[in-house]
Amino acid sequence: MADISDPFMTFLEEHPDFSESDEQRAVERLLKRQDAVQSFLIEEVPPEVVLDCLSEQGISPDKYVQNVLRHIQCIQPSDVAVMTDEMGIMDNKLILS
Repeated sequence: MADISDPFMTFLEEHPDFSESDEQRAVERLLKRQDAVQSFLIEEVPPEVVLDCLSEQGISPDKYVQNVLRHIQCIQPSDVAVMTDEMGIMDNKLILS
């Protein structure tokens, strides 16, 4: 079963030339991103916090949102409508159609 946070996940950067310190920084960046995502999902922070965090780490917020929406469409039951806000970010309230 899919978890509500699954479509919002980001992944660890990996590169064959990463040193141990590079790997540690990549883990720290991942943890910071996922903390922002989790805080958004439980409505502690607005979506801009996640988008700003992504942008600061060199990740395109627009591409991230597109990927999240694509993942939601893959797991969304056909009888559930997903509400999005003006930025296209999924509102974590689902409405049965």
